[in-house]
Amino acid sequence: MEFAASFSGGKDSILAIKKMIERGNRLVALVVSTIESQDISWTHSLSKEYFEEVAEILKCDVIFTDSMIDDYELCFENALRVAKNIGAQACIFGDIDIEQHLKWNKDRCDSVGLECIHPLMFIDRKSILEYLFATKFIARIKKVDNSKLAEAFIGRILSPDTIKDLEKYNIDLCGENGEYHTVIELDSIEAEFSRSESILSEIYVDNASTCFPKAPGVATEVMSVIDNQSYSINRGTYIKSYELQGKIIDVREKIKSFFNTPSDFECIFSPSATYSINQILMGLLEEGDILLTGDCNHNSSTRVFEKLKSKGVKVVKKGKNEIERYLSENQELIKGIFITQTNNITGENYFDQNEISKISEKCKKYNTYLILDIVQTVCEDLVDISRMGVDAVVFSPHIGLMSVEGVGVSLMSKSLSYQLKPVIFGGNGSNSDSDLMPNTVPDKLEVGTLNIPAILGIGKAIDYIDYVGIEKIIKKRHDLGNRLRTGLSQIENSVVLGQGSFCLLNVEGHDMSMLGFYLDSNYSIQTRVGIHCSHETHRCFGTFPHGGIRFSVGFFNTKEEVDKVVDAVRYLVSQYRY
Repeated sequence: MEFAASFSGGKDSILAIKKMIERGNRLVALVVSTIESQDISWTHSLSKEYFEEVAEILKCDVIFTDSMIDDYELCFENALRVAKNIGAQACIFGDIDIEQHLKWNKDRCDSVGLECIHPLMFIDRKSILEYLFATKFIARIKKVDNSKLAEAFIGRILSPDTIKDLEKYNIDLCGENGEYHTVIELDSIEAEFSRSESILSEIYVDNASTCFPKAPGVATEVMSVIDNQSYSINRGTYIKSYELQGKIIDVREKIKSFFNTPSDFECIFSPSATYSINQILMGLLEEGDILLTGDCNHNSSTRVFEKLKSKGVKVVKKGKNEIERYLSENQELIKGIFITQTNNITGENYFDQNEISKISEKCKKYNTYLILDIVQTVCEDLVDISRMGVDAVVFSPHIGLMSVEGVGVSLMSKSLSYQLKPVIFGGNGSNSDSDLMPNTVPDKLEVGTLNIPAILGIGKAIDYIDYVGIEKIIKKRHDLGNRLRTGLSQIENSVVLGQGSFCLLNVEGHDMSMLGFYLDSNYSIQTRVGIHCSHETHRCFGTFPHGGIRFSVGFFNTKEEVDKVVDAVRYLVSQYRY
């Protein structure tokens, strides 16, 4: 379950979060009650910066209510609606047993359609405090009710000794009636969750293979579709099937809008980006045609090139600086140009959008189709299809868009889509009275049953990216990538390559496969070692045949994680020789 947490910064609210995460749930947002026009929270008087740092540690968003007393309930409910929109199915609270508080929480959740959960409800005070003391959380008393406790308690760490002193007063030992308020120290939050059995204890830096964790809301949507909407579209002649078909259409339009796609483009779904590349190149090119491409492609395209050669297609590979010249000199002969815009190992942008636009202008003059692989470009850089003027792009939503595996997307002009010949044949719900594939698009290209849960998950992923802001996502990924490359390059005998969120590491005298193994087994650092499905790139950079370790950071990584990666590599390299 994806959940939000009403978070004060105190001990009970962090313990409630811990209990939920221990049960296998994912925190997607902290809901923090803050005072309008001020950068502090109600009750605990903590800064917004504190909550933002907690959210960074917990890999979630933070939503501030920014309210006054007279609109507190309304603003809190609005914050819950935001949490629901990014995937939360429930909101949790750290309250224990005060009936008025429990009812208020439930009423707020009921009003927006969220489940209300109190993980600490009716647990006795002694057990709650024992649970706290068994963790690494450091709870420091921030405020006290002067009518019930002496101010001398402010600043003290909540410990068994402190509890003994509190027992001398006639108070609730957990401070449930407001006798005292605590703040959990940031370092202790990181220390506690780094040892838990959850995604917070792992450092995942293989986001170029597939993003993890996925965007909030994706898992909730996929599960909802499976549980409630697993109907057949294009086949079912009933209202719910038609409604589901409408949702698929909405996702197509959302994808087109996200990439600023021309109105006459088609959005085609397939089982993977590799499938889409096959579909376009194999469906377009025939014996005697010429395909112009770069020299650092992924195997998802290079292996298609080899198959095209066996069909009599001439495949010409040129370096970045030679493609435009070759196009100009052979303008009447080239049927298509295929460009991998962002390299999947180094993150190098083969051509920026302005350069693509110039090539596109020439292609239109020469009736040449320009096709882009933007698998690694999505959310690594801005993609504006109208500006670039290309005929098609192909991408994998499970990488840049932070959605789930099992679906690929191609966006292509109608002129190209109608040129393509089907390369996979079978049923799709239309023209069922014929043995031949239909000529209409997308029907002739979308064969079999679509991965509907994954497709609808794309829509939620885009919603989340729009909520955060793509510029913010790109900047964070690039900042982390630069921090990682800078740190690793300072290790003796290291050779570091990469741009943006990518980093390829080799250390002279060390076997990168063994280094990668120990990063995983000793530090729970998950990365990728080897050739990375692009021997062409490694040949270009002189790292073939051994390859290297590729680190690819994502939006949910943190500066602290990057520093831990650098420290782990430095230690392993200094202590062992592989």
